[in-house]
Formats: sequence, structure tokens, C-alpha cells
Amino acid sequence: MGPLRPETIYAAMLDDEAFAALPAWIARAVGAGSAMLQWRHRDGAAEVLAYSGMTPAEVAVFVRQPAAADPWEPDLVADETEGGLFPPPEAPEPSLARPGST
Repeated sequence: MGPLRPETIYAAMLDDEAFAALPAWIARAVGAGSAMLQWRHRDGAAEVLAYSGMTPAEVAVFVRQPAAADPWEPDLVADETEGGLFPPPEAPEPSLARPGST
């Protein structure tokens, strides 16, 4: 596992194995014990896409109770109401599907 570079992140978007390894690269790059890539739905539900340094049970807690498990949740919610991190409610939700896959 080499250094985390922008090319590594871009390549991970098209390579399932590299995507699964991305949280470990991110954690190592910032000196953290764990990292996760998640998708937040507009209704507040969380979907974990990849993780490293956590057990499946720890990830399950996050999925069931994202606000309780995520220390950044209050800031995300505050920014959403102020039009910060999230697009406006009328914007269509983007698809996670890769082009050509259904």
C-alpha cells in the first residue's frame, strides 16, 4: 500500500478492490485507527460503503444509530438546514450506480 494520492482515490471509484482498500489508506494517511466511506440519504439513513479498522458489529451500530455513533452528525445537520453540505431538497438524489450497470 503506497501513499494516498489523488490518483489512488480516482482509481478506487472504478475498481472494487481498490475501493474496499481506500478506508485503510485514508486511515493510515491521517494516522487514524479506522475510517469509513458512507453515503447519507436525505432521510438521514446511513449506508456504509467500505470501512477499515472496525468490526462488523461496530459498523452495524453506526448503520442503526448514525447520530449516536457519529460525532460529526450535529454539524452535518446544522449545515444542512443552513444550505451548507447538502444540496437543496428539490435537487434529484444522485445515483450510486456505475454507468452501464443496473
